[in-house]
Amino acid sequence: MEISEEAVAYNRKRGREVILGSIEQMPFAANSFDLALALDVIEHVPGDLQALQELFRILRPGGSLLVTVPALQMLWSAHDVANGHYRRYTLDELRDLIEEAGFEVVTATYFNTFLFPLVLALRWLWHLRPKGSASDFIEVPRPLNALLTWVFSLERPFIGRIKLPFGVSALCFARKL
Repeated sequence: MEISEEAVAYNRKRGREVILGSIEQMPFAANSFDLALALDVIEHVPGDLQALQELFRILRPGGSLLVTVPALQMLWSAHDVANGHYRRYTLDELRDLIEEAGFEVVTATYFNTFLFPLVLALRWLWHLRPKGSASDFIEVPRPLNALLTWVFSLERPFIGRIKLPFGVSALCFARKL
């Protein structure tokens, strides 16, 4: 599901089934799905609780929810503004919000932990630049991108096994009872 008409058209041209709509008011019957993913979505809507309640509504009893969000307000930058983020979350805030929507949290953790020092330094440097709303994403040379991807992948064995203490992002897996 996608809120952007342009993104829907782009995906449909490529043979993907995409429904135009908002996570805050989905065009699905209650108890329709066994799994819902909101991967870097709820930070983009004013009503994050409303979006999670809507996800609760469309999931069947016993259904699962996987949510990822950008973490930690201290990392807020022009990137967040340029990408239409309303907020970043601590792990406790995310867990509390998901529970308030009616879910039982199974596990929650930060991730993108190993790259956190680099991102924190870049965001701090970004704040020293003239103000603007441009994203701080830059295209990097392939070898550097491969290295960063490798570093990011190093934490894969830990996700779901241990709770990482901080990270650029947060993840929560929950169930509708």
